[in-house]
Amino acid sequence: TSDHGTNTVDFDVLAGGTIDLDYLDATRIDSATGILMIATNSTATSCVNWDVGGAVGVNFIWDGSTSTTVWGTAANWDRGRVPLTASTVTIPSASYLPLLDQDRTVGALTIQNGGDLTTNTHVLTVTATLSNSGTLNVSTAGTPFSAGTFTNNAGSLVNYTGVAADTAVNIVAGTYDDITFNNPGTNFLLQGNTIANADLTVTAGTLDTDADGAGAGTTIYNVTVKGNASFAATGFNARTGLLAL
Repeated sequence: TSDHGTNTVDFDVLAGGTIDLDYLDATRIDSATGILMIATNSTATSCVNWDVGGAVGVNFIWDGSTSTTVWGTAANWDRGRVPLTASTVTIPSASYLPLLDQDRTVGALTIQNGGDLTTNTHVLTVTATLSNSGTLNVSTAGTPFSAGTFTNNAGSLVNYTGVAADTAVNIVAGTYDDITFNNPGTNFLLQGNTIANADLTVTAGTLDTDADGAGAGTTIYNVTVKGNASFAATGFNARTGLLAL
């Protein structure tokens, strides 16, 4: 609502509706009773509940309300628009769980217990913290995702599949809870020492301790599994690396 004397206009976004605000010069608009109004390439003067600074720290929650799994569908988010590159994103349990529709960058990402995110051949970049308490399905070749801080909490799962046989997938170094690898013919290449606090399972493909898979021996890393380790017939290429159980 604008309080500019007699020039007062109300705009209402109904439940389930979406809004896309760009290139605005907003003045004295009070949106205190609604959701945060996030506008890009815009200015806001004396406005209430507006953000024109790129949605830094603003939390977007996936709700999957359009019966689709597309990240880029605005109505799948509680704010009625797609998160921006500096946004904080939360993925809870939902009937329809998100798949990336293109390479995406966010400020921070939390996958809650029961939440599930699939990279879907695209690259995910998290500038600050990626905190996983649910499931992260990594179906991207090369380096599938990166994060300033990567945390896998108790009960979480990271499932590496890649995209096709005979591709190489770089395994993000760090500490996991459950971690699985499943794609015939794929080389899953360690990029640093890796710890599984629970179980490590190679159903199909090969987990290789050599960062480039060339076997030159200059970038060999170790694996520590604190739970159970299970490998397919050709599921582990230790080279000179150490598997600690």
